Amino acid sequence: DNLLAHGVIGSLVTVVVLCAALFLTLRLMLRRTVLNPVADLIRRTDQEIVRALPESAAPEKPAGEVDEIQLFDQRFTALLDGLKRHDEARDLAEKELVEHRDGLERLVEARTQSMRQAQEEAQRLNQAKSEFLAAASHDLRQPLQAISLFHAALNATPLNDEQRQLMGYLSLSLTSLGDLLNALLDISKLDAGLIKANMETVPIDWIFQKIDAEFSSLARKSRLRFKYFYPHTPLAVQTDGKLLLSMLGNLVGNAIKYTDRGGILVSMRRRGGEVLVQVWDTGIGIPDEFRQKIFEEYFQIGNRERDRAKGVGLGLSIVRRLSRLLGTEVHCHSVPGRGSLFEFTLPLADRVAEPAAAPEMPDSFDGFEGSTVVVVEDDAAVGTAIRVACEAQGMQAILYPNAESALADEATLQADYYVSDFRLPGMSGLDLLDRLQQRIGHPINAVLLTGELASTEFLKKNHKGFTVLFKPITFVKLLQAWHGQRGAGNPCPSRQAVPALAEEQI
Repeated sequence: DNLLAHGVIGSLVTVVVLCAALFLTLRLMLRRTVLNPVADLIRRTDQEIVRALPESAAPEKPAGEVDEIQLFDQRFTALLDGLKRHDEARDLAEKELVEHRDGLERLVEARTQSMRQAQEEAQRLNQAKSEFLAAASHDLRQPLQAISLFHAALNATPLNDEQRQLMGYLSLSLTSLGDLLNALLDISKLDAGLIKANMETVPIDWIFQKIDAEFSSLARKSRLRFKYFYPHTPLAVQTDGKLLLSMLGNLVGNAIKYTDRGGILVSMRRRGGEVLVQVWDTGIGIPDEFRQKIFEEYFQIGNRERDRAKGVGLGLSIVRRLSRLLGTEVHCHSVPGRGSLFEFTLPLADRVAEPAAAPEMPDSFDGFEGSTVVVVEDDAAVGTAIRVACEAQGMQAILYPNAESALADEATLQADYYVSDFRLPGMSGLDLLDRLQQRIGHPINAVLLTGELASTEFLKKNHKGFTVLFKPITFVKLLQAWHGQRGAGNPCPSRQAVPALAEEQI
């Protein structure tokens, strides 16, 4: 029995030892294969919590024995909860950002719409202003026209020295007022689209002749050199001659006004298929910051005292508008204190066309004394001014307030010269002159006056051979027009036999 008991005990001890060894072996294997990786995963989870959730502190490891699996579960759950909160916060931030962006876009769109509406309103008001000035130009020019003609009539009378000095001051004021009104109305015509470019072949020789005739004496009076440069071979440009002369007139006029010493050079040079037009001066120059502002209305450099002799600041505004009509752009280069250069290009014409020679206009007029002139004008002041100016020239003037009254008087068929306003109550001045000419049977010496911007294009196409002058005019221009017609061979009706007007229905 003892042996059996010792054998059983030994077997039990052996089993216990084997179980203990197996347990230790299994524990070591479990720690190496499961617990250590779990511990490492817990450590990396703690690091990820710190990295992904910087606002959270690194979790502390509990003291004593811990269940790594349970600890891992806690840490992993904490990480997932933190990431979930982080994603929710990010989603909330993105939502707020989208709402802010949408609100900003709506604000920008609303502001843009407001600016667009304000710009459209400004353009509409500017167009309305231009259209108003274009429509009212006739009425705006009438008083100035009357003053100019009364001035001419008064100047033809005997005056003492003091009166002539006052007449000189009055003449300067009239010139300044006329220049300002013409500049304003020119801008209004351009803005209202009433001026169109009529492209034609224009020889540069003709351009220089016109510029020299207008500005050479003015430059000499200001003690400035006035020179030209252009090729000896004939050249011509494709442009509107009148609009080009207006552009160059403003540029050269500005150069003379703002140049105290030195001179002005106008040049035209061939550049491939174009002609480069340049106006140089040795004037005050233009600082860099003002290169674009000089083309704005009423902006002037070196004229703080608003000296009217230097203009009113509209010339370059007109130049910019005219350049757009001619399909070109004016560039300015300048050095303050040394001078400026304005230049633009025009297309070269294929051939040079010789312009028709204009009749020479004398400074004094003979042959008008004793002649008869018919004046048809509904504005009493302007009509009276023309009549008085004609009588001061020794002419006999007959004034009619409308076309119907002029046609009803047979004396109108015996006149030597005619002048009529275009806009008359009832029949227009153009129709009146046309009916008179048809009745008389040959061309008459007639001038049609107009102050309406809207009628400019119509009269260009439908003037029927009559000379059209745009108000306000000087009396000298009226005499020049009659003198040119007389030089063209138009007979005087007073020396012709004409049928009675009574046969025609009025």
